Amino acid sequence: MIKRSFEQVTKYWNILVDGDEYAVNYGKIGTIGKVQVKSFESDLACMKEAENLIRQKLRSRGSVYI
Repeated sequence: MIKRSFEQVTKYWNILVDGDEYAVNYGKIGTIGKVQVKSFESDLACMKEAENLIRQKLRSRGSVYI
């Protein structure tokens, strides 16, 4: 299981990878936010997609890995 969290000034974004699916939780700081769950055919496909999303967050302005 892998968990990564990022914050901006007023927003947050978390991803939790577990096997062949991941859950992304995002929203404004201080709120419950929204959750999106996505399943894949294999663990490897899931990990590649999650790593891609994490790279996008690292490139975005103001996102800080916590």
